[in-house]
Amino acid sequence: LNKACKKLMKTSITLEKIELNEVWEINICSTAKYNKKEGRITVKFTDDIMPYLAQVRKRFVLYNLKEIANFGSLYTTRLYELIQEFKETGWMLKSIDQLRKVFAIGDNKFKLYGNFKAKILNHACKEINNNYDMDLRFEEEKEGRRVVAVKFFFKKTLVHKVTNQKTGISKNVY
Repeated sequence: LNKACKKLMKTSITLEKIELNEVWEINICSTAKYNKKEGRITVKFTDDIMPYLAQVRKRFVLYNLKEIANFGSLYTTRLYELIQEFKETGWMLKSIDQLRKVFAIGDNKFKLYGNFKAKILNHACKEINNNYDMDLRFEEEKEGRRVVAVKFFFKKTLVHKVTNQKTGISKNVY
């Protein structure tokens, strides 16, 4: 965590503003504190980075890091992230090519679908089911004998819309 704090303080993003003929370098955070006793990092983001973080929040799935702490595989974490995008539907369909990209395995690793299924899909589903009452399972979609896509099924997450009486702002509570 201490190393992560140091790295955060050195991290910036580069933006090319073509219309202004400028290149901007923006620091991500102004303060990064590591509390050894609590094992916690507190980060204060710079004002300049905040509009970009708001865009990230809209485009990406957010979840509590505690939810993935028990996963032993990066593949499990990535599948869990995918599921979070579809948690309100209870299912998702992904082609094998899409899954290969999500798992960042390329075309050379696990070339045979049987290996891909055993080492990634079966393992990730088992690990997620061991940690959550999600009843995650999948079915293969085939063209002839070739598996071209996988349809995942899991328990829907109930969503309640809650409105703050003082501000009038609504948000979804899962």
